[in-house]
Amino acid sequence: MDLTITAAIARIKADVAHYLTPQAIKSVCRKFGHTWRERILDPVTTVHLFLLQVLHGNTACSNVRIRPAKDLWTQVQRSSG
Repeated sequence: MDLTITAAIARIKADVAHYLTPQAIKSVCRKFGHTWRERILDPVTTVHLFLLQVLHGNTACSNVRIRPAKDLWTQVQRSSG
């Protein structure tokens, strides 16, 4: 089955953690010596939110209000769990 770029992006938007796993993000962070405390914006959440921002047209942070941050946070939490 052929997949269009639009369809591929839609799939990634729907389940970011499936395509960029929390384990992969943490592994790369550790590999480069990055340390962090367990907070709301840990590396996994930060990378997933950034990726979603880019996939939604690289909207400016000031425009993120268009899609409430709570919705994005919920999606990331559901995907990361």
